Amino acid sequence: MILFETVKALKEKTPFGYLALTMMAVAFSFTGWTILSTNFAINAAKMDGLEWGWAHSIREIPGFLAFTTVYLLLVLSEQRLAAFSVFLLGVGIALTGYFPTGSGFFITTFVMSVGFHYYYTVFLSLPMQMFEADDYPIIRSKLRSIDSAVAAISFLLVLAFVYWLEVNFKILFLLFGLAAIIISLYCLFAYKPFKLKHAQQMKIILRKRYCLYYLLQFLSGARRQIFVVFAALLLVEKFDYSVLEIAGLFFANHLITTIAAPYIGRFVLGFGERFVLQIEYLGLIIVFTLYAFVDVSWLAALLYIIDNIFFSLAIALESYFKRIADKTEIAASAGVVFTINHIAAVFLPALLGAVWLFDHSLVFYLGAGLACLSFLATCLIPRYPNQGNETQSFSLALKVK
Repeated sequence: MILFETVKALKEKTPFGYLALTMMAVAFSFTGWTILSTNFAINAAKMDGLEWGWAHSIREIPGFLAFTTVYLLLVLSEQRLAAFSVFLLGVGIALTGYFPTGSGFFITTFVMSVGFHYYYTVFLSLPMQMFEADDYPIIRSKLRSIDSAVAAISFLLVLAFVYWLEVNFKILFLLFGLAAIIISLYCLFAYKPFKLKHAQQMKIILRKRYCLYYLLQFLSGARRQIFVVFAALLLVEKFDYSVLEIAGLFFANHLITTIAAPYIGRFVLGFGERFVLQIEYLGLIIVFTLYAFVDVSWLAALLYIIDNIFFSLAIALESYFKRIADKTEIAASAGVVFTINHIAAVFLPALLGAVWLFDHSLVFYLGAGLACLSFLATCLIPRYPNQGNETQSFSLALKVK
């Protein structure tokens, strides 16, 4: 169903088709880079653990600076900025294999990351402007499904290229980068400008009435770092998972998300943003707590998959903002929100890395605590949020209706 809908949208060059195509380019190329980058950095660029840590910090800097997209939008439309961002991501990935040194990897990673983070800043904004509030969760869940399907395909191609065809790093990075470059150029020249309903304010916007959304985004970014950095580390360090086993979990996550994601939008529409987010955060409290003392390898793998499924429910958080946002402030707010989401990424991995050496359980207890704070914050979301009704009091949230 989604496949035929996507093919039709691509043929007709609709806004949904544009979003799907650019997102597929990013998912395909970035997944390839993600799978290859660790082995390349260690085996080809001869980087040590300290340099690898610095590479992760450098990769997150553009996300922290995402608020600057508002200045680029003074000279570029969001549609064109999305395509240029995909192009820049492709360039960074394509050049990676040609600079097998620590400094070379830092530079290409930064270029790739600028494209990646600027694209997703625009990607947070454009669907909110293109589609109505009741359509938005459905559209985003479909895009999430497409994203996971393309990432799974990219994963299979990496396996084929590396284990069967024995293609070297330089060629692999070039192929994945060129895919993004070619698609970005096609999007620039084949798609006519889309007319958006509301002109956007091109300035940095911070609103008191968006404070709950800002808080939930900050907590989400912090929580996500714990999953990305330390959940896989637990599997490798404590349970001796091989590269192939980790790759299998990666593939399983994307396969499950491809199947499950389309239903999430309907779930959000049927039960409301507050309920869906509370389900997510209650689930994460349990998952992170179990991470802290799990001693069975298969259970740890199951938690890893469940953790990823809960992450897909975050569509409800975007849907909440879509309902409360001023229609002229979506683009400017997207950059600010992306920066807020990445604040924790700048310092949390290094800080928790030190905690990990002392007691890894404390890292996951912190994750459970962050999920608990998120759950409490969602109690302030009204059952039917909209402009002028962005939050409610705890006393009202506790009333039985």
